[in-house]
Amino acid sequence: MILVVALGVGGVALIGGSWADHSPPTAATATAPTAAQPTTPAAPTPTIAPVTTPTIAPATAPTSAPLQVTAEMHSWPSDPNKCGPPPPDNGQPFSADRSYEVTATIHLWSQPTTASTPLAVITSNAPGGGEGCSTDVGPFVTVSCEIVDGQPIEGPFSIGDPIWDQITWQGQTGWVPDEWVNTQYDANDGNIPRC
Repeated sequence: MILVVALGVGGVALIGGSWADHSPPTAATATAPTAAQPTTPAAPTPTIAPVTTPTIAPATAPTSAPLQVTAEMHSWPSDPNKCGPPPPDNGQPFSADRSYEVTATIHLWSQPTTASTPLAVITSNAPGGGEGCSTDVGPFVTVSCEIVDGQPIEGPFSIGDPIWDQITWQGQTGWVPDEWVNTQYDANDGNIPRC
């Protein structure tokens, strides 16, 4: 006996001279297989996994403060005696523990230049118009060390002071211009170590 199989329209095939429906069985048309009609297992339906985009954590940037115009960003007229005569250098440190008053509202910078990242704002408690003058109301910072070749900063006490102090303020270590920290003669006579 010769068996001819040809596909017809809609999944119908000619088997041994008669048409039989070979569409996948549905719940309504499924029947038990018979010995004369072998069945093949249905191919599994492929499952397509949804495409997911990996989550990448953003790079951690240094915490920065909003940039506002503070004392180190102004131009100031030179007035070395603005706050009265400086204390005499008696050969003793002006501050033995290197704790000094910040005399104007300034930024804590990531590098000794105002072109770097501002890390925090140190707000002076000095009454209005007292920028640069010690009032003993703080805030006070402890200077770790200093450099003498930072960005020159204008202030009432010098024209282009290049000394910057390294301090830690509220858990962040950075730089402040010495022009606005009341280090007095300690900045120039070796009582503050060089960084």
